[in-house]
Amino acid sequence: ACVCVCVCVRLCVCSCVCVTHPRTRCQLQDKLCLLENVPRGGCLTFASGMAASSGLLLSKLSPGDHVVMCDVNYAGTAELARATLRRMGMQVSLVDTSDEKQIEKAVTKDTKMLWIETPCNPIVRVTDIARASSLVKGATNGRASVVVDSTFATPIATKPLHLGADYVVHSLTKYISGHGDCLGGAVIARNASDMRDVWAEAGVHYGGTMSPFNAWLTMRGASTLSLRMQQHQKNGIKVSNFLESHPKVSAVFYPGLESHPQHEIARRQMDNFSGMLGFRLSSEFKGKEAAEKIDSGLARNKVRRIFGASSFVDMVHANRGPHAKQF
Repeated sequence: ACVCVCVCVRLCVCSCVCVTHPRTRCQLQDKLCLLENVPRGGCLTFASGMAASSGLLLSKLSPGDHVVMCDVNYAGTAELARATLRRMGMQVSLVDTSDEKQIEKAVTKDTKMLWIETPCNPIVRVTDIARASSLVKGATNGRASVVVDSTFATPIATKPLHLGADYVVHSLTKYISGHGDCLGGAVIARNASDMRDVWAEAGVHYGGTMSPFNAWLTMRGASTLSLRMQQHQKNGIKVSNFLESHPKVSAVFYPGLESHPQHEIARRQMDNFSGMLGFRLSSEFKGKEAAEKIDSGLARNKVRRIFGASSFVDMVHANRGPHAKQF
């Protein structure tokens, strides 16, 4: 039985930005570039995290192209890779990107992209961004792009564009907006010129444009991101230490714990371990029933505030797909 937990903090903030003017979206894009420490002009915001992910993938890939993608992703990204991309003629190799040998084996002459999610949803596995980027660029003579979905980490913890990645993707709905009251996504490039085709394709043709009001809400939340991430980490460490010492828990997955398989990588590339963690119950428990009991006991709000001011629990059991078996 496995449970994924987000421990959170409540904060209030006021912001004075025009909530209806289209320029508000441009202001948010500039702020996101500042957070990632790259020049202005290399960011495009979207109506959701999946709009950002699909916009980047469909703008950069063509039929026959090959993408190497981590085998554990946010469900929408995983389903897009397994079904939609393959149906459109792209080749997709799903590998454990924390294992560099699997990356080396998967890369071919047709590889155009490496897609990493770190820490990944929901098993909180960490990939060495610098090492993976170096491997793929070396094997393809620099032709392949490296994309990192850094939603779980945020720019406070990790700056993938300074570790070899070409693009970073965020679901702004989660930590960055932080209040559970808006949707949004973003793609940010290390070089602004690399965003031209994304702007031309996804920004004009795909229709997933972020509204000015959601941009304003996201900026309001982002103003407290640094403070919130400090508290998320404190809460994550406290909860993971409690669970690790609990007799009915067999394993805890939190990058801040020395027992985490990629703890040393996390220490190198993360300035904050975030608030996401997972844990596995002892074998005496039946997976689905135990997860449902925990969920019911916490009286989870049916409309979950993911990464916001309220904690949430996500049940993961065997019939939830391949990633569940990796807990």
